[in-house]
Amino acid sequence: MPTDVPPLPERLLILAGTYTRHNDALAANGPTPVPGLQADIPATERLTEAVLSMIDAVRSQPLVRTLDVRDVEIRLRQLAFLTSAAADHLLDAREITDAARAESPDNTDPYHSSLRARTDAARQVQMAFELTALGPVTSAEAAEALATAMRRQRLDFASAGRQFNLSPAQHTALRAVARGHVEIYEAAGRHYASSHDDRLLLTTLRSLESKQLIQYEDRPGSTNRHRAHLTVTGRQTLAAGYGLPQPNGPRTQAAPKPAATATSPARTR
Repeated sequence: MPTDVPPLPERLLILAGTYTRHNDALAANGPTPVPGLQADIPATERLTEAVLSMIDAVRSQPLVRTLDVRDVEIRLRQLAFLTSAAADHLLDAREITDAARAESPDNTDPYHSSLRARTDAARQVQMAFELTALGPVTSAEAAEALATAMRRQRLDFASAGRQFNLSPAQHTALRAVARGHVEIYEAAGRHYASSHDDRLLLTTLRSLESKQLIQYEDRPGSTNRHRAHLTVTGRQTLAAGYGLPQPNGPRTQAAPKPAATATSPARTR
């Protein structure tokens, strides 16, 4: 394998981030999905191909086919099937809008479709979103399960890059970022953390950002919401800890509201 290709667990974490971006793009389409379909359809089709390539990569590993390894393959196969179905729904949405445009070629509606067509197309996009909604979690869990299996079988999967020792709170936050669960939003000049885990502290996210383990990207269609993503070092650090016992720490207290500082998070452009 070329040296510039990340180990498979890290590639699965990259896939998780790709699903997060894909889902954010679908969510941004809203009730008038036509403008985004031209980009969403090929992106979804590429995701299907990416998952299928991951299945082939897992099978190519010199792994004993334990139940855990087989479960990874099954979950990825299910994800590929769901993503392919999502692409079909997006194609249906485009067909609906194309048909509406053909019926009313002189329509002054900027989306070239009737309200009924836009509603039907939006429903198809929503179904596509629901089919890929768990893509980040599935990919991140596959990365962890595969790395754990490789560690048990004494197979090397760690990158040579820099890695950090994390506190329990930092490790929990990094896992949440990998699953696409974390964003920061701005309100009244202050920043707040939003996550599936209510215990996640904004200060913890800032500590990860200071170590260059996470970065922020503006969510499509929003000017005040920023999605957290793993950096290369973040993926390396998280993957390197898979299969190791995690230190126990005190339970994280609820975050104060609002945050004391309004320093803007770093964003990629």
